[in-house]
Amino acid sequence: MYDSLILIACIFLLAGTIKGVVGIGLPTASISLLTQLDAISQPQIAIALIIFPTMLSNLWQVYRTGEVVRTAKRFWPFLLIMLVILWFFARLSASIPEIHFLMILGTAIAVFALSSLFIHPPRLPERFDRPVQIMSGGLAGVMGGL
Repeated sequence: MYDSLILIACIFLLAGTIKGVVGIGLPTASISLLTQLDAISQPQIAIALIIFPTMLSNLWQVYRTGEVVRTAKRFWPFLLIMLVILWFFARLSASIPEIHFLMILGTAIAVFALSSLFIHPPRLPERFDRPVQIMSGGLAGVMGGL
């Protein structure tokens, strides 16, 4: 049991280091590595384990900017849509067969990794900020809920 806890701690240390260096990647790295352990072979268990570390690391990033209130005021549509859709899909995810769940998760990770390597995000005009926040919040809610 202690061996598994030490491995889990090491995985989170590595994933946290990746997030610290790159700014993203804690969920992707930790889910991928956690599911390789015998104690945590199901992705649903790995995802349950990463919820709080992911939330805390994201909150810490916002806190470190020194602009918590301004950030919350700017991104409230994203947060609201994400939380509502996340709640819905988290309840729905229990009924999804594991093979479909793995296909969705694998596709999302592959698209994210490839787009991070090859696509430089264009500058977003201010008029598109709110619609993109709503769309992104919806996608984040779906993936977070699953």
